[in-house]
Amino acid sequence: MKHFLIGLVGIFIFGLLLWGSERTAIAYEDGVASLSGAFGTYCNICHNGGSGSVPQVAVTGAATVAPSATASYMLAITSTSPALQTVAGWDIMVAATYTDTLHAGVISGFDSGIAHLFNNELTHNAPLANDANGVATVNFDWTAPSTPGTYTIYFAGNSANNNGMNGAGDHAAAGSFEVVVSAPTQVGFLAGSAETAPLHLWLLLAILLLLTFKKVRRRA
Repeated sequence: MKHFLIGLVGIFIFGLLLWGSERTAIAYEDGVASLSGAFGTYCNICHNGGSGSVPQVAVTGAATVAPSATASYMLAITSTSPALQTVAGWDIMVAATYTDTLHAGVISGFDSGIAHLFNNELTHNAPLANDANGVATVNFDWTAPSTPGTYTIYFAGNSANNNGMNGAGDHAAAGSFEVVVSAPTQVGFLAGSAETAPLHLWLLLAILLLLTFKKVRRRA
């Protein structure tokens, strides 16, 4: 009887562990935050199945943005094992590189049918199906802060087998993309207002006035 009870307890504990692992696996089907790679951790803490391979993740868009201006970006998650990996998920956040200010600027302009903001980070509503080439993409806009500086878009993406568990084929990768926020510089000899005109412009005007004055005196 004692051995029977011990066996039942063991089965119960094993069942709890299995249930917990399944819950962990499906807990982020509708999105996740704090796993963009900015803190050193990303989607691979769950999506790390044995077979298959790590996807390629990349953000493309403007590398320079004026303060308070808005620029467009795209995250592409490319499966390297498309036979196993049929869907993708992601987490995107922006931080100030040198001050470690999290969630800098404003993320907007995304398709609300596939993505939403969770703790000011952009993540998936549900696993997004890959296209015929094994690629899943999400487009978004970012409005820069009014403070100039270097900001970093941190992003992580996973390619999964869509079985709701951490099974064979699930893998993830992370990356970053730097954006410099700076005011556009005025270019040209006549650039600037009367208050900010360069010194050489004032010298030129003074010389022209002096020559004009001399010509007028000679004619007089």
